[in-house]
Amino acid sequence: MSRKPPKEPIDQFTTLEVDQLLEFINSTTEQLKDSKMKRNFVQQERELINSYYEISKDELGKIEMEIEKEEFLKQNLESKHSEDINSFVNKFRHLEYDHDIFITDTLDKNSLGAIKKEEEIRSDREKHYLDKKANLKKDTRHASELNRRDIEEQKSKLDKRYNQQRDVLEKRLNDIANRYKNDMKMLEDDLELRLKVEIHELEERKNLHINNLIKAFEVNFFFNFRIEWMLGKKKT
Repeated sequence: MSRKPPKEPIDQFTTLEVDQLLEFINSTTEQLKDSKMKRNFVQQERELINSYYEISKDELGKIEMEIEKEEFLKQNLESKHSEDINSFVNKFRHLEYDHDIFITDTLDKNSLGAIKKEEEIRSDREKHYLDKKANLKKDTRHASELNRRDIEEQKSKLDKRYNQQRDVLEKRLNDIANRYKNDMKMLEDDLELRLKVEIHELEERKNLHINNLIKAFEVNFFFNFRIEWMLGKKKT
């Protein structure tokens, strides 16, 4: 018993003519080319965005390094100010110690025969050192006040400069972030518009193909119906 050959599956292309199949193949090939070109365009846009992000990241790193540099300079000035104050205090204590040694020790070791002369020398010297001490205290206080004012002015200038620089850098950072967000939004809107256009074009092509199939079906149906009618008429 011979086996029947399997039936060929029926799909949407079974009823199409050769010209229609060729036309469908050509249109599908063009769509495939368009899809590949659009995919390459999206890939290039993505690489551009990644490159822009890396540049913004490098700029942020440089800004943070500048901020750290300003902080380091500020700390160095404060440390130098503290060292200057300690130096003046140590110098004042050393002079005061020398003066105390001279008052309590040196004069007591002088001979009794030179008490009067030594008293005069002591008085003059004591007055000299007291004046020197007073002047030194005055100079020290004046120098400390000047240094303190100078340091406060420098600190105020550095704080102002730091705040201005920080505001400028923060503004630049915000501008970069806003520019990046705007570019992303424009890119998303552009891609969404292109997608809608592509969907609309695909819908129009699908509707055109459906209308062509309907017209072809109507033509074939009318042609077959006319042939059958003519054959029936001949038989009668």
